Amino acid sequence: MAGKRKRGKIKLFWKQFVGMLGLILLVFSIFSSFLLYSVFRMYVEEEKSRMSEKISMFQYSVRSALNGLPEEYEAIDYAVAQIGESLVNSLGSQNDIVRIYQKKGEMIYENRTSKQISHAYDELRGENACMWQTVKSQGNYYLQSLSLMENKKGNYYVEIDHDITYIYQKREELYSQYRLILLIATLLAGVLSFLFSANFTRPIRQLSRGARRFAAGDYKSRVAVRGNDEVTVLMEDFNHMADRLEKNMHRLRENVRQQEEFTASFAHELKTPLTSIVGYADMLRTMQLSAEEVFLCGDYIFRQGTRLEHLSYKMLELAGMGEKKIRMHPLSVKALVEKTMPAMQMGLKEKQLCCEVQLEEGTIYADEDLFFSLFCNLLDNSRKACEEFGNIYVKGIIRDDLYILVIEDDGRGIPKEELERIKEAFYMVDKSRARKEGGAGLGMALCDKIVSIHNACWKIESQLGEWTAVTIEFPLYQGQREKTGEGQDET
Repeated sequence: MAGKRKRGKIKLFWKQFVGMLGLILLVFSIFSSFLLYSVFRMYVEEEKSRMSEKISMFQYSVRSALNGLPEEYEAIDYAVAQIGESLVNSLGSQNDIVRIYQKKGEMIYENRTSKQISHAYDELRGENACMWQTVKSQGNYYLQSLSLMENKKGNYYVEIDHDITYIYQKREELYSQYRLILLIATLLAGVLSFLFSANFTRPIRQLSRGARRFAAGDYKSRVAVRGNDEVTVLMEDFNHMADRLEKNMHRLRENVRQQEEFTASFAHELKTPLTSIVGYADMLRTMQLSAEEVFLCGDYIFRQGTRLEHLSYKMLELAGMGEKKIRMHPLSVKALVEKTMPAMQMGLKEKQLCCEVQLEEGTIYADEDLFFSLFCNLLDNSRKACEEFGNIYVKGIIRDDLYILVIEDDGRGIPKEELERIKEAFYMVDKSRARKEGGAGLGMALCDKIVSIHNACWKIESQLGEWTAVTIEFPLYQGQREKTGEGQDET
């Protein structure tokens, strides 16, 4: 498996390296071959052009000489041969092989003995007709031309074989240089391809290492993002994915921790009252007690049972919140609070607390029962936090498209490090005092769900030993928003 993983890891690098090197060499070879062929053909065409000039001069001179002969002169072939020899010497063509043929193909002149080459004489037509070919003879290369020379004395064929071996030698020299340059180019292209491929695949290797570290449990693993191309986008996506996964992992660990704490807290909350209930019930069952002792035992059993009942109701309410059928209606916040306050008066009077309510008229889209539970839990928390003769302030104002409800008290306050966990089930800042007040640590967890159901948001601020304020921002009901907007326009 390790070997396969290693081969898979470097496959893209070698594909990139070999592909780029092959492409560079292919383009270089094609271009160089075309250039060498073009140079070779240029040399050949230059020689052909010079030979064409010689042929034209040769034909013109022969034709002029023949036209100057008397009409009764019959040794035309001999005259043509003599004229040809003279022209070869005068035109500097001693190195060329020059042959002159009759129209029937019989050679009447040759300046040098060599192997003859057959030509298709019948294909030549017209005064300027000419045939070309390149042949190799005895290790040398020749550019051969065969042209038709017409005049009133008769038609003749002129063959000129021009030695172009030097051109092929130059071509071989160029090919030798080309092979050396190709070798150097291959080395340079290999180095460049290696560097380019290494640089191109570096982000992918970084992604691979980052993914392996992440898979091994290093959820802080990220890759350095450089550049502005598709690979950069992939690296950014990887980092974004890693951020989301890290948050999800943290959330999962936090959920596991909360569930473990929830289970432990729930078991502890059940254990204490049940132990007391079992103990006092056993006393009543097995011991002879006075009427006063029986009353005290029964009263304690009643209070602990009531606490368990309250805890079970809270648990059922918290567990069934998601399944409960929510019926939202446009409701006046002021009317809801006024309807809720009488249920809280007895608890406030026990501590002789002053509750000051200042609410602007505003309408939100809410479930009346859930709002009742939310307000009661928050007001009850403020009651528990306050000492006797303390103060609670309930304020409601409209700002933009929100109805802001604030419940503030001048109680004990909450430490800053505890604010983040205050919404967890069974979490209590002061557990002994909370149990004494009849709390189980479920109120804020219920409030958090209710706020979420109403698409509202809230925050808890506190100063230890001085005050605590809970601020909830409800979206205004659509009709209320329109009414508020009209009023603002008029203002």
